[in-house]
Amino acid sequence: MNNDKMGTFWQALTTIVIWVLVIAGTAIGSVFLAPQMGEEIMGFFFLLFGVALVCTGFIWKWGQIPGQQQGKQKNKAYEYEADYNYEEKRKHDRLSNALKSLSDDDLIRLRERIARGEIQEEDLASVLREDER
Repeated sequence: MNNDKMGTFWQALTTIVIWVLVIAGTAIGSVFLAPQMGEEIMGFFFLLFGVALVCTGFIWKWGQIPGQQQGKQKNKAYEYEADYNYEEKRKHDRLSNALKSLSDDDLIRLRERIARGEIQEEDLASVLREDER
């Protein structure tokens, strides 16, 4: 089951439990309390139904504005993208600074090594780490 179906399953199960308890409370109250309290027990029953209705509303998020959850997901995606872009910019800046610090002869040798495929990732990582210091 995906996340939405699983959430709906638990919402439905919780709703069923709430209303079964309300019906049981009403039945037990009407058998044991109604003969002794009379019509005053009706306030208790209305309170019980009201609480069950409010709890059901919270479970099913009746007050939530449509699309509000999607907006939160979009914000998370935007924050992730901003973090990713920041990291990419930092890498670009470090590489740019490392290349600026090379002399013309070093740049020519670097181009030749790249053309021959002699550059290893570890070499680049060490150059970038040195540049951070």
